Amino acid sequence: MMQENVLVVDDHPEIRDLMVKILERRGYRVSTASDGHDALTQFALARPDLVITDLSMPGLNGYQLCRLIRGISSVPVLIMSAQKVAEEKAYEMGADAFESKPIDMEAL
Repeated sequence: MMQENVLVVDDHPEIRDLMVKILERRGYRVSTASDGHDALTQFALARPDLVITDLSMPGLNGYQLCRLIRGISSVPVLIMSAQKVAEEKAYEMGADAFESKPIDMEAL
């Protein structure tokens, strides 16, 4: 069985590191990016089965990243944000799921 690959995008290293630990412990291969531009590069290199992205990042934000990914792929995108009002717009941009921060790691 092939190992699923997840791309985690967040500008906070401590959040990226925590998510990597949890996902790897559950058997996933994990790639990371610190912003939307880096995420597009990692997306092309890692060819992930799932993208988990923060919403608020410098440069290319989670909405823009989701829209760009949606233009080239049907890979599921989960957007994370502390802004509850962001959920509706996340779905409008093509997100498949929305998770409020702080993240419930068990639910994830």
